[in-house]
Amino acid sequence: MGVPSYDSLVTSTLWTVGYGGTTIEHLIDDLRSAEIATVVDTRANPFSPRPAFRRAALERALTEGGLRYVTIPALGAPKDIRSLPTDGSFQAAYERHLASAMPELTDLIRRAESERICLLCAEADPAECHRSVLAKRVARSIQADIVHLRPGQRARTGRAVFLAPTATDAEIEAAVAALRE
Repeated sequence: MGVPSYDSLVTSTLWTVGYGGTTIEHLIDDLRSAEIATVVDTRANPFSPRPAFRRAALERALTEGGLRYVTIPALGAPKDIRSLPTDGSFQAAYERHLASAMPELTDLIRRAESERICLLCAEADPAECHRSVLAKRVARSIQADIVHLRPGQRARTGRAVFLAPTATDAEIEAAVAALRE
């Protein structure tokens, strides 16, 4: 009987990132470190005052970095809700908005089930951004954990080692050392 696969024992993961305060190079580096396949731009209007994060430039840079780019503006926070406080009224208003974007939400859920995706928006702090509400909604649907990447910080992917109940102290120490590498 073989050792169980780590991938088969964990739930899937849904990633999010905000590009505020980082460079395009750091963003791509972080996404690649997290082994993201597809970046889903969740901005209502994929425009930025920073040229590198405007739709065409962002798509080009991500593609050159080996990542797929998809934009789903219908899942962005409409302008009238962006100014609401994040004390609960924003979340409630955004949930109501999502009810009007069910085809796009369904498409995102299907994509999250089959690809390693990262939801992207401008706001660096996930607690201040609609992508957290969106991520929770998707994660509930696919029973996934949520990881928020922070701009400029290297992402870490999980690794596990399975040891037999009869493993010796030396085998355990070797496994722990391997995880630290």
